[in-house]
Amino acid sequence: MLNILQVSTLDRGGGAEAIADRLRLACKERGFGGYMAVGTSAKNIEGVRGIPRQMPSNPWYRFWMATARSCGHFAGRVKGARWLRQKCLAASQPTRWVARRTGVEDFHHPGTWKLLELFAERQDLVHCHNLHGVYSIELQRGGYFDLRALPWLCRQVPVLLTLHDAWLFSGHCAHSFDCERWRTGCGECPRLDIYPAILRDATASNWRRKREILAKCRLRVATPSEWLMDKVRHSILQPAIIEARVIPNGVKRDVFCPGDRSAARCRLNLPEGSFIAMTAGTALKNNPWKDYAALQEAVLQLAENQSNQAIILLAVGSQAPSERHGRVEIRFIPFLDDPAQVAMHYQAADIFVHAAKADTFPTTVMEAMSCGLPVIASAVGGIPEQIVHGTTGMLVPPGDISALARAIATLADNAALRREMGDAATADAASRFDERDMCDRYCNWYEEICVRQPINTEATEVRNHD
Repeated sequence: MLNILQVSTLDRGGGAEAIADRLRLACKERGFGGYMAVGTSAKNIEGVRGIPRQMPSNPWYRFWMATARSCGHFAGRVKGARWLRQKCLAASQPTRWVARRTGVEDFHHPGTWKLLELFAERQDLVHCHNLHGVYSIELQRGGYFDLRALPWLCRQVPVLLTLHDAWLFSGHCAHSFDCERWRTGCGECPRLDIYPAILRDATASNWRRKREILAKCRLRVATPSEWLMDKVRHSILQPAIIEARVIPNGVKRDVFCPGDRSAARCRLNLPEGSFIAMTAGTALKNNPWKDYAALQEAVLQLAENQSNQAIILLAVGSQAPSERHGRVEIRFIPFLDDPAQVAMHYQAADIFVHAAKADTFPTTVMEAMSCGLPVIASAVGGIPEQIVHGTTGMLVPPGDISALARAIATLADNAALRREMGDAATADAASRFDERDMCDRYCNWYEEICVRQPINTEATEVRNHD
């Protein structure tokens, strides 16, 4: 029996984490051993363990951390407590603090070297997903994987790496927008604030360090889109690749499927006669990847040019007060844990709109298509590979408010066209974006890799990461 270890940031959260967990379950369904190592674990799940967060054992570290915790109790109530807490955190690990203040990406996560010891079972293959975490200048939050351990890991077991963004071959950012510096060495970064943000421009040094690490690796690499794979082929990751495949992500089509629109609206307390557009995303108003401002303006333009029909924009996944602009209502729906509840919102809507500045292969677009919604989206990243323009939805230039408003108006005025595109979207999603197909392609690949490159069962080498 093969044992497959997924490595991800969280055991819950965004699209990458959800895919990793689904592959863990798919391995178990196929009769493999399905395991998952995560940077942060929120639940006690069999086969899922947190990567050890080893911290210094010296007394000064313990002293400053205890002081920081004490200050944390008074944060927000006592003036200066939050500032003092940050200073204590910095004093607890001064080397890491200096690195972050100078823009050097933090790879100091010693628990990474314990990955293959987390479970009693021998792992035959390690499948890594995004290897960066959620960064904060406060030392208590950051990455979870020591990239310097990747060459060692490749020598122990076959390693498959699925890229969900472009961080691995850039000087710091997950998406570079129009910047091409990642091809030649970064430096003079125009956007240090792009996630994962850094405080100073050490992007050239970060890029060189990643290149040196990747030069020692032998990896199988997957991406969900041809767009991202093309970037990989022109990046510092290319020399490390043994084999590469494009495997589109998928969704649960038994959950995300067309439904009774009237019934869904009734259950969600939405008016039957309104035109309802839906969008989705975390912290939409401030999300650097989304273009909420363009979407809002496009909907307002639609209201000015339409009849007296009420217009509702459902913004799912964001916490904010509802807004009303004339006949336009914008309802913000907090993050929903239950996929069935998310699907019900798709089923209640007339169209789905994904206004984006950058994206790789958004899950929300696939979910909306699977639920029978025509999708209007910005033509960025891998989105043009998801939507067949004029058949399953419409693509518009990023940032073009007028084009976005015209596309929304076209579908708002033509119910027959909405139905036609929605039916085509459902059929297309069934043929290309079924989660079971994605899992089968990965599991078949696991078997192929392990047959071609069986695990080395002899003693592992010394792990020197200093």
